[in-house]
Amino acid sequence: MASETPNGPDAMRSDPRLDPLACRNYNIQISYTGEPIGQKDWYGLYSKAPDPRDWKDGLVPHQWQWAETSSTYQSEAQHGTYAAAYWTWNESTQRYDLVAAKPLIGIDCRSY
Repeated sequence: MASETPNGPDAMRSDPRLDPLACRNYNIQISYTGEPIGQKDWYGLYSKAPDPRDWKDGLVPHQWQWAETSSTYQSEAQHGTYAAAYWTWNESTQRYDLVAAKPLIGIDCRSY
């Protein structure tokens, strides 16, 4: 959600949106457009639909990226059924909130 303040410091900020999963160099790539919300934002690859109440549920081990590091992450996965999710840290609740998610899709990058 873009800032409601037309002249505030976040006036031109565009909240992150996940791009569709894609193939790059025979691996599954996750990417987003927009601006990170906070310094602890991250996005990752999931083996099932992400659960907004539990960021760990379904997260493929070691297949994630800090949003401030890069807006594109090339996973080690080459094929399967995956989803993606983007999370931001909520200081008031002391937990991660789901910002965006892509649904499960079958993808095969082995013959890309």
